[in-house]
Amino acid sequence: MKNSFKERVFIIDINFVIIRTFFGVLNGFYDDPVNYSWNLIISKIIRIKNREPNSKLILVLEGDRDKIDKYIIYDSYKSTRKKNLPLEFVKSFNRIKLIAKVFSIPIIKHRYYEADDSIASLSKLFASKGHKVSILSPDKDIFYLLEKSNIELIDYGLELRNKELILEKFNIRKFKQMQDFLILVGDSSDNLKGISGMGIKRAGIFLNKWGSIFNFIKNLFSGDRCKNITNIEKMVLRDIRKIFFLRRMILLNDNLKFSNKLLRDNFINSLDIILEFLKKNNYDNLIEGLLVLNKNVSRRYKKETL
Repeated sequence: MKNSFKERVFIIDINFVIIRTFFGVLNGFYDDPVNYSWNLIISKIIRIKNREPNSKLILVLEGDRDKIDKYIIYDSYKSTRKKNLPLEFVKSFNRIKLIAKVFSIPIIKHRYYEADDSIASLSKLFASKGHKVSILSPDKDIFYLLEKSNIELIDYGLELRNKELILEKFNIRKFKQMQDFLILVGDSSDNLKGISGMGIKRAGIFLNKWGSIFNFIKNLFSGDRCKNITNIEKMVLRDIRKIFFLRRMILLNDNLKFSNKLLRDNFINSLDIILEFLKKNNYDNLIEGLLVLNKNVSRRYKKETL
């Protein structure tokens, strides 16, 4: 039976894409690493539109660190992610806003929230309206969204990630258990340490028995299932205060509000304007890929360059 999903929506953690690209380029030998990095980022945008011309594309930025609660509560939050980017890269970060404007792509930033909060909220919004949603982000705290059949993850190479393999990797049965899993084992990418002695295997055993931490606490003093407390359950009880702290750090706000403009089509700027931008900034090798989107512009452009 053919599904009835509306056009696909790509939601991109652009901070991740920029930094991943920059550090990838730094490991190579390029005469102009800054422009080469932006070349790759623009080409990724064009690849998405070439693959599905009718899709929507939304770029999401991190909020302001000095205004986000999690950074205020815990000053070592995500400190393991801090890397020394060359100054020329840092100065070029605002280029993403120009690119988004030229390509007429919405770029979302909530000053008081992380990119993950915006990604989760946007995914829920578009999924509820019947769209197929593809998320490009490495952060595990958004994996709970995969419980919905019309939300999926893509990797840096824009390939679809296998949902079954993700569940198998973390030894859980349902994606809605992912946030509790992170509360138990921690999230090293955010510099959050979990319950002492709790690893993937033990967290999986606990969650596959109880379903969630809440169910365990709710049934703690009732029923036969709580008569014989296991060592793993004792570990959870021992660090119950830490669990409440980790819950506050890991759970996302997925109910942020957005302008109705997001529901409109995007990538609507004239291809002539986009081509002019690419030529002006010496992104000549990207022009051919973009021309695939519009055969009429392609024919006219080729006549002009003869």
